[in-house]
Amino acid sequence: MASTNPRQLQANKMQLKKERRMFSTSDDSAMMKQVQSTHAPDGREIDVKPLIQIVDEILIQIIARSVEGHQHDHVIN
Repeated sequence: MASTNPRQLQANKMQLKKERRMFSTSDDSAMMKQVQSTHAPDGREIDVKPLIQIVDEILIQIIARSVEGHQHDHVIN
């Protein structure tokens, strides 16, 4: 298996982060404009805590599985 230069890996990761940040900022701006243009409050209130708890549990499960998978990959290699 070919070895990879750690500095090159770090440079690649930093470049990807910059690109993601640029795209997410652009996407966030466009999404905010769309939300603001279509938002028409009608006075209803919704309890979002149960929804946030579900999303939180999903994220916890995803993170746990990715960490477990990463640990197994590391041990095997």
